[in-house]
Amino acid sequence: MFPTEIGSRLPIVGDPLCAVAGWMRLPFWPCVAYMAVGKLLRYLVMTAVLLYLLPQPFHW
Repeated sequence: MFPTEIGSRLPIVGDPLCAVAGWMRLPFWPCVAYMAVGKLLRYLVMTAVLLYLLPQPFHW
């Protein structure tokens, strides 16, 4: 329905996507669902990259 809202968590482009969605008066809950999926994907990728780059646990 509004898969572009998945990109709402991207740097630089995300805020304008949300503003345009509001301007176009897209339905609230579907947009929230797509934004949540985008945020989940963003943090899954960030976690996977950090685990790949820093595989050993920190020992302070």
